[in-house]
Amino acid sequence: MVLRDVTHPGASKRKTMKILNSRCFVLRYMKRSFMLLAVAALYLIGGIAPVLATRSYKLAQDSVVALVEDPDKVYELPDETAQYHGGNQALYDFLNKNIKYPQEAQKKGEQGRVFVRFIVEKDGKVTEEPKVIRSVSPILDAEAVRVAKLLKFETPSKKDGKPVRAYFVLPIIFKLDSPKEQPAKVFPLGSL
Repeated sequence: MVLRDVTHPGASKRKTMKILNSRCFVLRYMKRSFMLLAVAALYLIGGIAPVLATRSYKLAQDSVVALVEDPDKVYELPDETAQYHGGNQALYDFLNKNIKYPQEAQKKGEQGRVFVRFIVEKDGKVTEEPKVIRSVSPILDAEAVRVAKLLKFETPSKKDGKPVRAYFVLPIIFKLDSPKEQPAKVFPLGSL
């Protein structure tokens, strides 16, 4: 489009711009209309349907790939948590029997709840080094980690009915009868 085709020597700039803007608007409108007509024609002829079907197939393939699980994945929340041989009461008995309240912690009057997190494998063994996720003191934390390493679960965690690797959080309460006396017992809470 040439400017002199639209205007004449006596036309103002405002009028010239108005004419140019109106023609540009018409061209844009025509371009959009043509695009919509072309898309509608392709759709009716069947040109878009195979493209859409191919795209849906590709999305379906991606979904199938996403459904294949990583065998080494560690689950945070499995459907069923790992079970100790004999249930929770047997787990508490094992912990009470094996945890030795450190003398130094008793002298300092340290007590509280230590949370230990570890991985229970598909065969029920604790493999990853247990980590303290909530600490009371380094002395009590070390004792909780030492005993967590001794654990062996009878039934592993399960996801969709299959054994999987999963995190297990074991809270253990260290409690003194009074700060200067001997410890009463260690009270584990079980899995969270």
